[in-house]
Formats: sequence, structure tokens, C-alpha cells
Amino acid sequence: MDPIQDLEDNAALTQEKSGLPATEVTFSPKAWTLFRAHERVERLLDVRRQTSGSAELGPIARGGDTPKQRYVGTIGDFDFWVYDDLAEADDGATLHLMAEYQVLQVAPQVAGVQAHGAIRDPRAGYQALEFFPKNWIEENPSAEFVMTQSAPLVVLPLPNGTCSLTVR
Repeated sequence: MDPIQDLEDNAALTQEKSGLPATEVTFSPKAWTLFRAHERVERLLDVRRQTSGSAELGPIARGGDTPKQRYVGTIGDFDFWVYDDLAEADDGATLHLMAEYQVLQVAPQVAGVQAHGAIRDPRAGYQALEFFPKNWIEENPSAEFVMTQSAPLVVLPLPNGTCSLTVR
């Protein structure tokens, strides 16, 4: 079993299906531990990142506004990231957003597009709008209410430029 060959095969498959090779690879922490322990990965992994004329040695946090994501290295044209974030379920339980041994492989050019669903309001004409401002007046006691309605939906226009793997 060769995880680097698996990445190459997945990149070729996404390129065949979408025209875009999936070269951005995001690991859950446990999947990353398995990947980096592979002998061939240890030999080839480049953890240096040159920015502004200086070389960064070792893993660096490069997630910007997402501190739960960190850049951990490169092999060839594959960039590797580790992501670990939590969310609260409806029942109050804490959940990891990525499964324990999950790997996401995505083409960098794949980007979500924000579409807009119809505003379910007759004053908006049931149109698909980015937002619809609305106000009305109530009497006794008098008050003016203001609200904005929106029905955003993020759509992935090239889903075949992505793949999700479970590695254990």
C-alpha cells in the first residue's frame, strides 16, 4: 500500500472527471499520523515553506482566520493540511467536523458559489434575492419592526474536483 500513489491516482481521477487535479490534501489528525508514519512519506515530505525570502522550517500554522487548520508540508505538487474543529450537535454533544481517519482531496480551483433561494414572502414576490429588507408598523403600543430575509445556499459547481477518503 502506497499512500502517495493513492494521492496520485485520486488526482488523476478528479482531473479526468472535472478537468482539475486534486492537489490540496486535508487530513484529520489521526489520518495525518498514519500518513506521515509511512516510510516513503517520511523520505519525501518537505516541511520547509519559503515566504518573503525566508524559509520556515517545520510545521507552521497558516490557517489565517481558521486556527484549527495548519499547513504541514508538501510532496511534489501536493500541499498537506491538518484540520481539527469541533461543533455542537442538537443534543449538546461535541462532534469533530472531520471523521477520525478522513482525508479530503480537493482541486484548488474548486470554489463554492453562493446561490440564493426564493424569499418566501409575498412582498418579495417570491423571488430569489440576495436579501430582502422589510419593515412594518404595529399599533398599540406603536412600534416599527425592521427585518432582512435571505435564503443563501452554497453550491459546489465542480463536485468531481473533490474526493473524500477513509483511511482506516
